[in-house]
Amino acid sequence: LIAATQDFDFWKLDPALKGKVEWASNSRSNEMDADEYFDFMVPTVVMQKFFRLNPPNATSSKYCDLRLLAILNKLAPIEVADMPQYPWLLAHYKASDDNKRKMFDSHGKLSGNHAADQASMNTYKPSDKDKKLAQRYRTLSKSQVAICRSHLESIIIQYIGWDLKACARARKDKVKELNSLYGAKFGEELWSQVEAKVESYFNKSVLEESEGAWECLLTQEGYSCIIN
Repeated sequence: LIAATQDFDFWKLDPALKGKVEWASNSRSNEMDADEYFDFMVPTVVMQKFFRLNPPNATSSKYCDLRLLAILNKLAPIEVADMPQYPWLLAHYKASDDNKRKMFDSHGKLSGNHAADQASMNTYKPSDKDKKLAQRYRTLSKSQVAICRSHLESIIIQYIGWDLKACARARKDKVKELNSLYGAKFGEELWSQVEAKVESYFNKSVLEESEGAWECLLTQEGYSCIIN
């Protein structure tokens, strides 16, 4: 049991935790993408508005937490100073970029000590659309197209409807990257398919209401949000 700072070394003595717990620090928080694993105290009115503007199909997405995180970062950007000023442990499972690359190169196959953890978080089941794209863009397997598709959904769902500028920037960057890696027009085609899927989670009126719904005013006291 880790109950105090003096107990933080206990995890080093447990072989079952080897490679699964990482010592974290404020200076590495951005590198580790650690803000995704913080607990937030969110005002009730913000959560009520979030669920009003995000119907069940959207909140059922495995990437909906990223949408909420993007909105919270808009309302009150996380600064290093906001994080604990004492050592803390990151014990939440997170696939490293290296593991993600290995999984992509192995066409979605899982292996190694963390295979079970990865399987619980990442499910890339190729669809007929993935198969068709793989047949046309032969540098990719259908499983790799499925991984690319899932990655784009995790990006699009963060911004669609409420932050059009961020969504447009992400589209420009990702389409350019995918076209460069896998063939001209692949990025546009895959983005359009995924965007249509994510849009289907919402009805038109909700998307229109979401635009500009999370604007904030920067006051002398700090961030105060317009919550309607």
